[in-house]
Amino acid sequence: MGCCAARRRSRRRVHPAPSDEPVSAAELAALQDAEGALTEPAAAALRRAVFRRGVAPDARAEAWPLLLGVFPPGSTRAERQRSLEEKRQQYAAHREAGERLAEDPEFKDGSVIVHDVHRTQASHPRHEHHKPAMTEVLRAYAALDGEVGYGQGMSDMLAVLLYALEDAALSFWCFVALLRGSGCSSGLRGDDARRLHLAKDVTDTASAVLGRLARLLELVTPELHGHVVACECAELLFCYPWVKMLLKRELPFEEVPRLWEACWCAPAALADQDQSEDFVLCCCAAILQRRQKELLKGKSLETFFTALRNVQVSAAELVRDGELLCQAASAAAHSSPG
Repeated sequence: MGCCAARRRSRRRVHPAPSDEPVSAAELAALQDAEGALTEPAAAALRRAVFRRGVAPDARAEAWPLLLGVFPPGSTRAERQRSLEEKRQQYAAHREAGERLAEDPEFKDGSVIVHDVHRTQASHPRHEHHKPAMTEVLRAYAALDGEVGYGQGMSDMLAVLLYALEDAALSFWCFVALLRGSGCSSGLRGDDARRLHLAKDVTDTASAVLGRLARLLELVTPELHGHVVACECAELLFCYPWVKMLLKRELPFEEVPRLWEACWCAPAALADQDQSEDFVLCCCAAILQRRQKELLKGKSLETFFTALRNVQVSAAELVRDGELLCQAASAAAHSSPG
């Protein structure tokens, strides 16, 4: 048994082959051992590859639960299958609890969920197909996390997962992991993605998150930072929708998965741990840099909102710019006397 295990380990390829193509199902399989588990070096190599190249659409159903921590990277293929069966049963229970919750007249979020689901990705050809599952998942989450319930913008975030995975139960557990930030960074530190939807915490959390963005802007674009401060907009409230929905509306819908994958994997790919755990903020600052000329003409919150309409950058460009900005911020922070 020991010799066989040693031979399996010796055959395992830890580093993905250099390529510009997204990580494929075959490449993911090559990183796993004979039982389908990822060693720590292989898991780190996978995250670095995903940050650089993303995941092929047909590999996301296997890769995303691993990247988000729904399944431990070291779990075997058989262990993941057993865990998935258990999670499907658990989701069924949460879905039933969500249906009961929707019938409760005290549950005020019920009508908001229906309204938001109806308008989320309404022009997508599979919108009608996904509406029932999206409604069920959001109600199930509200039943699971009664403290949060439902917050506007959550339907936008769920749509990215559901349309990519085409599996309600798997999307539910990835959604839970994304909001809680327990298995990986959501693109924001800790559980900030969840707390931005938590009514009692949203003001303090938004202030803390946007404060970190302001610090980034001060480090890399001091002229723009000074301008928004002079215009009494230092709180950067015009960026609040960006951080709340992890930039979901600022990219073409089909490109959001590529950005999010990079956010989940940034801490493994970038040297600065603090900045990389806030990779969404690096990307926000990169967008502000792109629009600096227009923003410097603004004088009020309203004019800043106007200058930032229809951003629509590509995911590849934003990941590249976010990485460069993260590096520049790290260098500036280390050279700053404070």
